[in-house]
Amino acid sequence: MVMKIIRNCRECPHGSYYSGGAYECAAMDFKRFPDREAGDTVQPWCPLDLAPASIT
Repeated sequence: MVMKIIRNCRECPHGSYYSGGAYECAAMDFKRFPDREAGDTVQPWCPLDLAPASIT
């Protein structure tokens, strides 16, 4: 069941702002990446399943 469509890391429940312009992903053992990338898209290494084409 799809609960929410995540379009970028800022919308994801696993993502959180860390410090100094960096975000981190709890689902990936708190991997850090630049804040500007968090708002653009979901990272290519994201472990979440892609949304089915019928709802995107």
